[in-house]
Amino acid sequence: MQKEQENMNLSLKKMQENLRGDVTYFGSVSVNFIVCRGHVTATVTFGDNNEWEFSSDFWGGGAGSSTGAGISVWGDGFIAPQQNEKMSFELSTAGFTAGEIQMFWWRPNGPIIGSILAVGASIGIAGGGGEGYWKKK
Repeated sequence: MQKEQENMNLSLKKMQENLRGDVTYFGSVSVNFIVCRGHVTATVTFGDNNEWEFSSDFWGGGAGSSTGAGISVWGDGFIAPQQNEKMSFELSTAGFTAGEIQMFWWRPNGPIIGSILAVGASIGIAGGGGEGYWKKK
């Protein structure tokens, strides 16, 4: 009886560990920003094996242009956004010939559910945020 209980506890522990894991995808980001207005386009290949594009014009501060690729980490079990799903975001970018772009996404009034950290060609420093929409490419 005790052996069966230990096996059940071990199985339950493994199931809980599997449910808590973040999901990692590949993505790219392009940001162009002048003074107080910018445009961002991010492309992520999610777990549904489709490329999804997030696009937004946004307000912020700085000036710069960055394009990069990297790892996009999403919360437990996130497979893909819905077509035309609106999400809020915040981003920052900095670099001189090379640099990084960091971006976070969340649903309105919710916690952060995804991010991307990309490295690539970059000049300037900028940051901002707003809302944008996901579309399947």
